[in-house]
Amino acid sequence: MTRRRGVAALKERQQRKEKASALGQKTKEETVKEMAKQIDLFKTSLEGFATKYRRDIKKNADFRADFQIMCTKIGVDPLASNNSFWGKLLGVGNFYFKVGVQVVEACILTRGSNGGIISIEDLTALVNKRRGGQVQLVSSADVEESVKRLNALESGYKVLNLNNRKVVVSVPQELNADHQYILNLAEENKGFVTMDGVKSKFSWTDARTEAAVHQLLSRGIAWVDTQAQPEEYWLPGLF
Repeated sequence: MTRRRGVAALKERQQRKEKASALGQKTKEETVKEMAKQIDLFKTSLEGFATKYRRDIKKNADFRADFQIMCTKIGVDPLASNNSFWGKLLGVGNFYFKVGVQVVEACILTRGSNGGIISIEDLTALVNKRRGGQVQLVSSADVEESVKRLNALESGYKVLNLNNRKVVVSVPQELNADHQYILNLAEENKGFVTMDGVKSKFSWTDARTEAAVHQLLSRGIAWVDTQAQPEEYWLPGLF
């Protein structure tokens, strides 16, 4: 008799467990459905907002940046395609493509003087100069977004943060971690480094230091002042 009760209790416990699991799964599915409804509602509201403030989004850089943040938070990418609802409504995909072309032109024209490294503020000023006074000005945020789009194409263009200063790098070869350490040190040191300074700062060997510095030299990113003692390696984009 006791054994039967034990088996019955086990079966009852298993049934309760299965019911609880089924209820949990149902609740989870309902939650997912509700979240999907909310996101669809947000997207619909966002479309209405974009339609209403279309002119402000296209003409005002700060407004456009805030709108991009709102879109990102609910998984909408208004820059993904000109054929999308957003592209047709706002034309922002085409806008960032055009800015990207102007970024490339400005970087190529100045590479001989800055080694392929330029502050995002200077690049923004150059892009606006190339655009002329008949179209809306672009912001640093617009330029940074355009560079990100270029980087997705494996173009060699990227934005780096150097001690809270943003610079755009436009060199074909990828900069490794050692190069970026040197860039940060040069930024701290008003644009230049020395071999001894790099070795002391990072506790590197002679071979590692020389390899990293000479790679920057060979790519035109750094210039050497042989008149200084010890020799100074300048990065013109960080003057």
